[in-house]
Amino acid sequence: MTTRRSAWRLVGTALVMSGALALSGCSGATRPGTALVVDGTTYSQAQVSEATRQLNTMAELAAQPLSDKTTVNWLVVAPFVLAHSDAKGLWTPDAGYNAMMAQIASPTAETVSIVKANNAAATFTDADWQDVLAKIDHAQVIIDPRYGSGVNPKDGTLLKTTPDWIIQPAASTKAP
Repeated sequence: MTTRRSAWRLVGTALVMSGALALSGCSGATRPGTALVVDGTTYSQAQVSEATRQLNTMAELAAQPLSDKTTVNWLVVAPFVLAHSDAKGLWTPDAGYNAMMAQIASPTAETVSIVKANNAAATFTDADWQDVLAKIDHAQVIIDPRYGSGVNPKDGTLLKTTPDWIIQPAASTKAP
């Protein structure tokens, strides 16, 4: 159980301990209410919020609850983690996974996917992450700017978005 807890705390770092990741089409989701689209699978703002709410009911997340932004990050990564894990036979649902899921009343498909991906990711080596990140890099991902403008290739966290209506201050110069 300790491994799973540390995996949750290291979501951003563990996602990309090595390798680069970039999201394409970061100008925003295609329809109002859309949080992200991953290779044609659309996730609404409501789905993201509900998955975040459900995940935060787990005891493992009581000390450090997830935000919608972290849920979006996992929804981008989860299908690739699960596909890699299934192809390599790295993880199958076990007693720990079942105990986690028992804490969530009527989990949504998004919640199940994230919990499975988190558990599967705990078994990954750097080489596994390289394979997953390469697939994500070639995927079509569109993300609502409220969550980020892409994924930071250095640490795997979502990049901050500065709305186009906010003017960035010019670099100040000090007089001698």
